Amino acid sequence: MIGRGNCLLFFLLTLLCINSHIYGLAHADDCREAVQIYNRAVGEIALREKERLYTLALGLDCSDPEILAKILNNRADTYERQGQLEKAISGYKKAIETNPALPTPYLSLAQIYTKMNRPEEASYYSEQGFFLSNYLPSEEIVRSLSPSRAVKLLPQVTLYFGFNRSDLSEAAQLQLAALEKALKNRELLIYRFRIEGHTCSLGSSAYNQSLSNHRADVVKNWLVSRGILPDRLVTIGFGEDRPVAENTTEEGRRRNRRVNIRTIGVAMISAPVNAKNPGQKEALSILRTGERLLMLERYEEAVEKFTEAKNAFEKENFKPGIQAALKDLTLAYRFLEDWEKAEHYRRQLAQESP
Repeated sequence: MIGRGNCLLFFLLTLLCINSHIYGLAHADDCREAVQIYNRAVGEIALREKERLYTLALGLDCSDPEILAKILNNRADTYERQGQLEKAISGYKKAIETNPALPTPYLSLAQIYTKMNRPEEASYYSEQGFFLSNYLPSEEIVRSLSPSRAVKLLPQVTLYFGFNRSDLSEAAQLQLAALEKALKNRELLIYRFRIEGHTCSLGSSAYNQSLSNHRADVVKNWLVSRGILPDRLVTIGFGEDRPVAENTTEEGRRRNRRVNIRTIGVAMISAPVNAKNPGQKEALSILRTGERLLMLERYEEAVEKFTEAKNAFEKENFKPGIQAALKDLTLAYRFLEDWEKAEHYRRQLAQESP
């Protein structure tokens, strides 16, 4: 038998669940209505009416941060366009507080502070907006770094740093959190990665070399502290020697202050190589030589070694080794930007995979 106290408790819990469900449905309805009003406001021409509609949408009981941040951002834009800069600044900052990952309010604040001749604040918000505009979610990182994907992209991800900085901003940590999630994804668990630091050309060459080394180490240490095996990560610094943009503009220098994370080979093979089998041992040694060449960016030589390893593994009928060689061949050809051959070996890999 259920006692009276237990019956009362059961009744209260049931009532709570029903109320929570009803609230959830009402909340979803409010969010849908907020989006509908937001869309009406976007299409409205008159600024005062736009402002009114955005305020109306914000008055609904919707707590979705992505929806609210966009509405707050757009209402702040109407304030800015009406010349109410202090209200605009406050509105953009509320949008950032609601959803720190939205880049638009940062960039808008940078423009306002530039007009107000407040360069430090303008630089800060411009930089944060730039970082967030280049944010990649973990799914996109997996797609970019995995040799198993049919993409015409170099297998790398880029993380940006502030001027003369090697510490991690909030935006950088947001990107690193997505990278950490990607590296723990089953599709990427067997791979090794090179973390390479870069700088702009401001400062001496020796200083920039040291700064680039430190940037790479900071990223590696952050990832290791969150459970990524250190054996999967190799660091290197290139200083100012490898710009991807002109160093004559702030925008170009900002793009050069970065860390690139590249896939450089298979960290482990899914089945252990029998130590008593000299053919498999030799094939594995050839594969590792190819991966060292790949890390050193000697891609044509790496292709030769991977092809040799693949043939040796095929002779031994060792499927995990064949798959590893095909993955490495796909990587090498992607770095060579020979997309046709990269796709050829990726398809072979798909046929070999269980």
